[in-house]
Amino acid sequence: MTIAYLIVTTLLIVAALWMMTATGQPRGIKLCGTLVAAGAIVDVVGLVAAMATGHGYAAIWPGELVLNGGMALLLLEWARLERRQRRRTARTKGAGGLGPAAR
Repeated sequence: MTIAYLIVTTLLIVAALWMMTATGQPRGIKLCGTLVAAGAIVDVVGLVAAMATGHGYAAIWPGELVLNGGMALLLLEWARLERRQRRRTARTKGAGGLGPAAR
């Protein structure tokens, strides 16, 4: 379980760092990616330290807190962006399917 969790959390770090550096991402998504990366890095460091010293898994909960908070904010930001995109699409369809330049 611990090795699998270490691998998955390391993959989360890679994905979050990619999200942070992607040029097409909005600022909110990049901020959430930063929180996810920070939490996952603290989590991995704490997990490696717990494995090396033989301490329990509960010693790394601050990283989990930041990681879970970042993931929650990321999901909320994606939901907000999706809702905004749907509103734009509905407005465009309501105008006869013509874009802003054709009106």
